[in-house]
Amino acid sequence: MTDLPQLSMFAEDTRPLKSIRVPPRQGRDPVFFAVLVGGAIRPVLQQIVDEQRRLNGITAALLPATTLHISLVGVGFYQELSGSDLAVAMAAGDAIGFQPFDVAFTRLASFRRKVGSPPLVLRPGSDTPLVELARLLRWGMLERGFEVRSAPSEAFHLTLCYDRVNAPELVLERPPTLRVDGFALVRSFYGQGRYEVIGEWPRR
Repeated sequence: MTDLPQLSMFAEDTRPLKSIRVPPRQGRDPVFFAVLVGGAIRPVLQQIVDEQRRLNGITAALLPATTLHISLVGVGFYQELSGSDLAVAMAAGDAIGFQPFDVAFTRLASFRRKVGSPPLVLRPGSDTPLVELARLLRWGMLERGFEVRSAPSEAFHLTLCYDRVNAPELVLERPPTLRVDGFALVRSFYGQGRYEVIGEWPRR
């Protein structure tokens, strides 16, 4: 199991990271920018989960295509965001001169977490273009006067499932590659396993 922490997207305030306290999320719906994976590489992801079932006893099913995603930047909680806050986030998305790119997932591991089953995740290399996309979105909101209340993180990952088994970190010999054709602003309904797409780029 990897020693890398799974950072929450949402922080209590914007003090230096060492002093940030993460508030309880119960009853609040996170809003965040993400790459929506969909069903494009689902067969490959299913093969990975099936292999972990044989090797490490994973029993959980692959998450549905409707919720497979890579988080980029947390915006806040829907119940606490105003219409103007969401408009700023939309404007930041509109300002991105997006060009499609590929993300190769080079490692597989379970993330440590204090409560609940650890997620089994795929992680890209450190040179992933996701870093620049997240930076531009964050800066786009800041320069429009919206103070992003999330802890910056480059621990990008794609969660496959949540399982009680802690799978050891594995470097993949044949890394699955995702073609990223866009990104979205998403509302995740707490405890319901469903998302609402607030905005999507490039604009359809």
